[in-house]
Amino acid sequence: MGGFHGELKIAGHTVSRCKNCGRTYKSKPAYSRHINHECGKVEIHTCPVCSRTYKRKDIMKTHIKDLHPDYYIRERKLLENRILSEDFLSRNI
Repeated sequence: MGGFHGELKIAGHTVSRCKNCGRTYKSKPAYSRHINHECGKVEIHTCPVCSRTYKRKDIMKTHIKDLHPDYYIRERKLLENRILSEDFLSRNI
């Protein structure tokens, strides 16, 4: 699914249009991200706090950081501690 529909000139800008949904993008990376991760894709990433779903993991992480900062901070600390523990063990065993 997905694909390049063509380039258009809109207000002096060259844009790419998705053949599936008609959305337009000024930058090729944004268009590629849309095709590869958004258009027609199932929302597979779920916020562990409020169960809202997302198609892209980075958008879910931003949601958690912005709307659930306490959870975000707690999880970051747990991850940092795990990394430090693994690093310590690998150097001392």
